[in-house]
Amino acid sequence: MIIQADELLRIVREVLCVERVRPEDADLVAQNLVDTNLAGHDTHGVARLPRYVKDLRDGGINVDAKIKVQRDGPGVVVFDGDWCFGQVVAMRAVDA
Repeated sequence: MIIQADELLRIVREVLCVERVRPEDADLVAQNLVDTNLAGHDTHGVARLPRYVKDLRDGGINVDAKIKVQRDGPGVVVFDGDWCFGQVVAMRAVDA
């Protein structure tokens, strides 16, 4: 089955939102998964979605995460991701 990237993005985002993921986090994670597939890294793309859903349901991913800086010093910032999606924590870290 071939699914166009924009349709796949919509589906992944919708699945994540059904699992109570914040819309902005769902957008970021869905885009990351689809982009990863488009780059040819299928094992780390949309194939991860069933595991993400399981982890969301089992509490392994925290949809209400409070991402915070634990330490901010010269040349380093340490974050506590509170079990949020790695993609979301990584973007917060890049922004910092």
